[in-house]
Amino acid sequence: MADHDADLAALRRRVERLEDELEIRELLSTYGYHADSGRDEDYLHLWTEDGRMNLSTADQRGPAYRGIVEWVGKDELRAFIEDEQGHHMEGFYGHSLHVQGNNVSIRVDGDEAVALTYSLLLHQVGAEVRTLGAGVNRWLFRRVDGRWRIHERRRREVGHPETADVLSWPDGGS
Repeated sequence: MADHDADLAALRRRVERLEDELEIRELLSTYGYHADSGRDEDYLHLWTEDGRMNLSTADQRGPAYRGIVEWVGKDELRAFIEDEQGHHMEGFYGHSLHVQGNNVSIRVDGDEAVALTYSLLLHQVGAEVRTLGAGVNRWLFRRVDGRWRIHERRRREVGHPETADVLSWPDGGS
C-alpha cells in the first residue's frame, strides 16, 4: 500500500507541474494577444502588482543599442501599454503581432517559475510584414491567489551583449 501511495503522490506532483507549465505557456500567448488587440486592462491583469519590464532598445538603422528602459509597477506598465507613440500609435492594432512562445523552456519551483523564450515583433505596413524586433527573454512568474502572473520580463534584442545572460537560468543550471 505504501508503494501505491508513493506512486500516486509522485503522479500528482507530475500532473501539477504539467498544469503549471501549461498555464504559463497560455499566459505567454495571452500576453501577445492582449498587447496586439488593445485589451490594456486584460494585459495589465497578467502582471503582479510590482511587475517589472526591462527591455533593450535597438536602433532600427543598425546594431547600436540605445540603452535599457524599464517600467516597474502597474502604473508604469499602464503608461507603457497606453503610450500613444507605442502600442496606441495609429495603425498599430490589427497590424502587429507579438510572438512570445518560441523555444519556450520553463522551470517551476513552488509558487515561482522561470521561462526562457525567443520573441518577435512583426508589423504590417501595406502589403509588407516587417520584423520590428527579435530578442531573447527571461520571464519570472509568481503564483498569486492561485494564478500565475508575470513578475518580471527581461528582454534583449538579438546581438545584445547580455543575450547569453538572459538565456541563463538564475540558479546557473543548464
